[in-house]
Order: sequence, then structure tokens, then C-alpha cells
Amino acid sequence: MLFASAFTLIMLGCNNNGNEPEPETEPPVTAAGLSTAIYYVDTFKVYSTDLSGGNRKLLINEDLRSENNYIAGYSIMPGNNKIVYHYTTGYLDPITIKIANADGTNIKVLKTLPVGTNLHFVKAIAGNRIYFATSASAAGTTFRRFFVMNEDGTNEKELTGLSSFGNINDSQVSSSGKGLVTTTGYFVKLNNDVFLETESYNVLTNEKTADIINNVIISSDATRIAFISRTSSVDKYEIRVKDITSRNTSSTVAYTYTIPATGPGAIQYPSFGLCWVDGNQKLLLSYGKMTFPKGAPSDYVFCQILTPGQTTVTSWNFTGDGSLTIHAN
Repeated sequence: MLFASAFTLIMLGCNNNGNEPEPETEPPVTAAGLSTAIYYVDTFKVYSTDLSGGNRKLLINEDLRSENNYIAGYSIMPGNNKIVYHYTTGYLDPITIKIANADGTNIKVLKTLPVGTNLHFVKAIAGNRIYFATSASAAGTTFRRFFVMNEDGTNEKELTGLSSFGNINDSQVSSSGKGLVTTTGYFVKLNNDVFLETESYNVLTNEKTADIINNVIISSDATRIAFISRTSSVDKYEIRVKDITSRNTSSTVAYTYTIPATGPGAIQYPSFGLCWVDGNQKLLLSYGKMTFPKGAPSDYVFCQILTPGQTTVTSWNFTGDGSLTIHAN
């Protein structure tokens, strides 16, 4: 059972072609900036597949059979594919940040947050480090904090200059650690964890922000953003990409997606997910048909990997209990 979370939307109960997971084996480590696998969460389990949705592997299983525990967010560490995730056994229980090897072994607790503290995102970044942001309320005031620590939980440091930018999700933080983009479209340039204000600016200038759905996402090297826009046709959406290395540029249409009339993907007004694949070269579009509170066998998540400017796409769907968010390594 999935319980609604204020932290992030996660992937729920997805079965690839209805088959049980294969025995766990370590997915290939990313080389030369190219992705080799995608990952998704089924409430308290983490799976990986290849880039066409096949070869599904169960990597992590946090099943306590309490019906209240879930993984609220996760991130894949560049270079070694370790899995960093935040997990709770229930709404009133403390949130923990955990890390596991790429094959799901050697799970360790890195940090346990005080009860009443929210964790907005956890992001594995280059140099075997982790960004995370928290918030807590007291006397009607919300206090936001932004931190960095090593992959083993040591050398934790609060980045006070970034505290106001913490209310985002992991797809808005570059895995290189060179920048992040806020929900309102403000690009925060980073150098050695320091906010470079003179090199930061609103990257949605010249864009029709009223047409943008979901959050803007940032590439691994913090040089490009991508987002989904409505069009004048209710069944057509534009996936747009923008180079943010210079100001006053406009986005370009990377791909126009048309909701099919029948078959997989034929869902009116879907909730889309979007993530970068191969650094800043490809994008993965996903959305699902979901029933709540318990998924139906007919539910599914539809996925497409596309290369901006090209018409050829790789498509597949997971059958089962639908979801929204997928990550690539």
C-alpha cells in the first residue's frame, strides 16, 4: 500500500511483463557519461532495468510488512552507481538516509533525522558526496537547511548560503554538483558548494511559463534544462530543451509527443515524469495509469527514451500498479 508523501512522488508496484524479478546482480557502472540502467521504486523496493525496460532486477527490499514503510526518494551516485535513498517506517517515525552498493548489498544508515523534520531531497553528486535539504516548523515559522556529506556520512556540513533553495526535488539538482534549478526557474550556479550569485539567473526568461507542467529538470553537468509544455492541442505536448550556459536564449522543441488514441499510453491528461539519460544527451518521458489506493493488474507506466531533434524513440511499458518517476544512472 502506498501512503501519500509530502517529500516526493515515487514509483509504485511495477511488474515488467508480469514476471518476477531475476536474481539480483550488479548493474553495469556508468562509463564516459553514458547511462546503462534505469531505476524505479515500488513503495519499499528498488529495481533496475536496462534502457528498454527489460532485465528487471530487485536491488533493495525494505519490506517490514507494516504497510506504513516506504522509500520517499532516491538517487544514483555518479561513477559507482551506489544507491542513496531516504526511507521511513511510518509518518510519525524519523526519516533515515541510507546507502547501498550498486547491487543492493551492504545497506548502511548514514543519518537519522529528528522526528518532525522533513527531507525534501537526497542527491548523490560527483566526488562520492551527497546533498540533502530539510525543513522543520516551529512557532509558525519554517526553517530550511541545506547540507552536504561524504558517502559514508562523514564530514557533514551545512551550506547556509543554499538554505533558501532546498525546497526542490532531486531532478532539479545536477549530479555534478555544479548547479541546481528552483521550481520558479532560478538557476543557482555552484562552485565547490558555493553559490555564485553573479552567474545565477532566471532560466525561464523568454518562456511561456504558464504552459510548463511539472518541474524543470537540470542536466548532470548543469548546462541544460528540460521541461514539458502544453500546446494548443489537448493531446500534444512539447518536450523542450534549453542551453543555460548563456543568458537570454530560448528553448527549442526536442520532441513533440502525441497521446495515442488507443493502446499503451492512451491516457487523457497524464501526469508526466521526465529525466535525463546519458548526461545531457537524451530524455526519458514517463507517465502511468494508476488506481488508488491499491493498484490494479491493468495499471501500467508508459516510457519513451528520446534523443532531442530525432524522431526515433525507444518505448516500453511496465504493467502493474503505475507510477510517475524514473531515474537513469
